[in-house]
Amino acid sequence: MLGDSSALPTVNDAAAFELLATGDGEVLRGLGDDRISEYMQAMQPATIEEFAILVSLAYCEVDDETIAEYCLRKRNAAARNPPHPIAQSILMESLGLIVYREQIVDILCATGFSRPAAARICQTFVTSAPDDFRRTILGCEHVFRAGKCGIPGDETVALLELLECRARHVWRRDKAMEKAVTLYWRAYEKAHFPGSFVAEETAGWEDG
Repeated sequence: MLGDSSALPTVNDAAAFELLATGDGEVLRGLGDDRISEYMQAMQPATIEEFAILVSLAYCEVDDETIAEYCLRKRNAAARNPPHPIAQSILMESLGLIVYREQIVDILCATGFSRPAAARICQTFVTSAPDDFRRTILGCEHVFRAGKCGIPGDETVALLELLECRARHVWRRDKAMEKAVTLYWRAYEKAHFPGSFVAEETAGWEDG
């Protein structure tokens, strides 16, 4: 499966990641934002998992603040605190930041929601108008206030608002990984077979 990095041969080529880290516009074409090159240079991803995080943050509504915060946390381990202690283990892979929609579902599950209910709530966060979101908040609070996870009542709305905000800025993990792997192989080809890469790019322009 393309979105599963473990099922692919060697997605850790140093030359490919060095090229990605330069923010090469030809390789990254298609991510949808002109600032992606700047983000790549700042983040300097060294693994496919790290690259997928950037893809997730850049592909939907570009989240400059979280990208900058991720870069800061790469350099400073002391800054890697999650938004709530209940999310500590869930967000370990992303240095304490919410970068995938699956993480939102996992956090909701940790607070006492069933997985189907958490998935529905996450989808509501992504698609709802403000009034619908307010109704969702009111419908969710009772689960938190029941004390199943020990979250005080006065923290419930703040946590739900954070999850709603993050849901609009991040992508699904499998989709982000699939896109990251595709772009990785573009970088690999340009790094090791530049003639072939240029020929394919030229052919694409002619076809277009």
